[in-house]
Amino acid sequence: GGEPLRVDIADLKNAKRLVLVVEFAHRDRPAGADPLDIRDEVSWLHPTVRIDRSTLTQAPPKLTDLFGPLRGWTISPEMRKRITTRLFYDPRRLQWTPVMVLDAKQNRAGKFAPLILTREIDIDLSNAWLLTATGHDGAGRCGYSLNVHAGKTQINGTEGYNSATGGYGPGDMDTVAHCLGRFVGQKVTVTVSVRPENRGGALSGLLWGTLDFQPLITGYPQDAKTAAPDVELASLTPVKAGSGVSNSDVTLRHCRMSSGLVMSPGTRSVTHKLDRSWRRFVACVGPAGQSRGGAIGAFQVLVDGKVLWTSKSFARLSRAEYIDIPLPHGGKNITLTVRNESRSQAVWANAGFKLKGN
Repeated sequence: GGEPLRVDIADLKNAKRLVLVVEFAHRDRPAGADPLDIRDEVSWLHPTVRIDRSTLTQAPPKLTDLFGPLRGWTISPEMRKRITTRLFYDPRRLQWTPVMVLDAKQNRAGKFAPLILTREIDIDLSNAWLLTATGHDGAGRCGYSLNVHAGKTQINGTEGYNSATGGYGPGDMDTVAHCLGRFVGQKVTVTVSVRPENRGGALSGLLWGTLDFQPLITGYPQDAKTAAPDVELASLTPVKAGSGVSNSDVTLRHCRMSSGLVMSPGTRSVTHKLDRSWRRFVACVGPAGQSRGGAIGAFQVLVDGKVLWTSKSFARLSRAEYIDIPLPHGGKNITLTVRNESRSQAVWANAGFKLKGN
């Protein structure tokens, strides 16, 4: 029931470290208080360090120091002048996070020009998957939408929509994947534009979670020759093939592949006779393009009816996956099957067999 105790340290001029310590109240306890060191609760109310700004020599932090996901991206000097920063306390994560405030003087959606970031990049399989995550601090009525272009081509998210933070609570991130597979082998300028969602009123602060180029295919070897089969599956005649199986126009997450099999929606399978010299089955598996109409179910590899390998489901944030599966000695038939009730085609790209000794 006592009043708070004010602590005021007048001179920290030469101090390098400040430590706030609380000890258990084992002395001068009120009568009837617990004899054990429990139930004590102490709060440091509004601890503040006051700074003499005239003595500061360090330059203010760079924008990329505050927002790590922006490293490698270009923001024009004119664009930079529009940006101020503040801190947002996220009570669920128990941490302070930098927030980007755009056009603070106007701070109205109707007067807001888009924030533009650019990056020139050589697209290959190691960076053709752009993952974005943005949020807001809830300080205004308007959140943000994020759009991606490669050159003049708009790249929608992998389920056909783009990031929009307005439907999320303060601190929550809207994570969207943008596939650049069609640009593999090209140098392009990738542009990210951030616009207010037109709800009227003031803008919330913008949170950056992720703005990262990732591999299009997880587990893919750095040396493409290592990943390529010695015997391509598309060159073989199947023993049995269900309807909707094709070896033409093989694209994996919009990236054109040299060969493979494409299975249309529905449960599809294809069976090939095995050769004794084949020791491993390799392939890149995943959706052909966008993940529309739900996830593609598990890909499976079976030998003589026994399941050797099963994949996860492939949804909008799922990258393609490289597989390398040892084949059992003496196997007679291999069957590839996909349970696919979505509207997306399932792809076994660059599929085939590695020979003994490789």
